Amino acid sequence: MAPLTIDTLGTLARLHGFDWTDTELEALRPGAEVAHAALETLRALDLGSADPTTQYRMF
Repeated sequence: MAPLTIDTLGTLARLHGFDWTDTELEALRPGAEVAHAALETLRALDLGSADPTTQYRMF
């Protein structure tokens, strides 16, 4: 996994309506990298044909 760059984070932030400075993005980068690594770990899991364990129901 390549590290997240300030340019990448800035582009993602602008796409979602945020106008953060490079300093603000630099402060957010460690947390974003941890979250990104966690998602990559989840994607790598072989779940086979397992059904989801959570169900959402409307009452």
